[in-house]
Amino acid sequence: MKLLRNRKVIVALNAVAVILAGGAFWFANRKTDVLDDEVSTKISGYNTQGDFTIDGGTLVKKIATVIADKEKLTDEEKNAIVDEPSDVAVINGDSAEDYLEGSATSLTQEDHERIAEYMKLIKSVSINTYKSSKKPEETNEQVYRTGCSGLKNGDSVTVSVKTGDGVPVSESEKTYKVSGLKKIRKYKVSSLYKYMHLRTGGVDGSENCYAHVYMDKKIHDIIGYGVGTPDVGETPRILKNGDSITPDIESWARYVNKCLYNKGRQLIYDNKTLTFTVRGLASPKTVDCKDVLSELDKMAGNFSKRRVFLENGPSTDARVDYTLGAWYQNGDSSSWYECDCLKLKGNRLVKSSRSTPGEYPSYNTEGMLDSVLNNGKYVEIK
Repeated sequence: MKLLRNRKVIVALNAVAVILAGGAFWFANRKTDVLDDEVSTKISGYNTQGDFTIDGGTLVKKIATVIADKEKLTDEEKNAIVDEPSDVAVINGDSAEDYLEGSATSLTQEDHERIAEYMKLIKSVSINTYKSSKKPEETNEQVYRTGCSGLKNGDSVTVSVKTGDGVPVSESEKTYKVSGLKKIRKYKVSSLYKYMHLRTGGVDGSENCYAHVYMDKKIHDIIGYGVGTPDVGETPRILKNGDSITPDIESWARYVNKCLYNKGRQLIYDNKTLTFTVRGLASPKTVDCKDVLSELDKMAGNFSKRRVFLENGPSTDARVDYTLGAWYQNGDSSSWYECDCLKLKGNRLVKSSRSTPGEYPSYNTEGMLDSVLNNGKYVEIK
């Protein structure tokens, strides 16, 4: 009877030992699920342009703390390696590597091994955030991505945590539903055409003409400033009054939409062409400079010949209409003198950078004058 009781005691003790051993094994190899409600998420932006982000700082710190506890890092070591650095420096192991380098002389071999093991484990952890319908390809490289964009209401976003061998963190995934994104206000590009105007400058038929699209404040109220204007081709170039110019509206709309991303506004290119007719270029036929030349002739004094050229078209300076260049052959000499930078307003001379023609010779012969002026950038007024 006594032998039987002893056998029962032995069996019971063995059972307790197995349970304790199993518990110790479980405790030593237990893994923590870090994707819980303590890790916050944020959904923001506009429908089809929404952003999802997860609090990477909190998530990384949770993972790093679990690994640090497993490797028995001291409070000082955890503060320097886990608490103070950025989440990126922690997850990629840089903070641990920096600590090892900075404390190399004060660490024991055992300390070095503990921190090196921690660094190996943390670098084997990947955190990925992606649109659930577009699962990324598997990779052996560490991934740290805490957000994704281009989302619409109803989309699902997955956050995954993957770990290497020996990491006391569970591999897990959590899916979130996207909602609450605001509606984008859309504008047909053609509805803005009435607020676009063509500005030109230069001399009709010359090679020195400029053109660009000017936009009223109404457009800037929609798209903001600093996004440029539709391209009208290379300038300066040859232009004539009556020419047609078609801006590249489609490319401009694409660029504007990049600038407007997640700002609640979007341009819709509706395949309607915008064409401008060139008007307002200066022309010898339309510029009456008799009064101006009369004044210049008096200033020039004794001259035997005069030549006058239109240099530029209407100016952005409200005080100036056109710019003329006048050259005089002084007396019987072969030299030509310039009275340059003649600003005309209402066909009256309002400014000249050289008040007395003939002060300095510009060209020794008329042939030299022709070689400079007959280059397509000037139009002579006969």
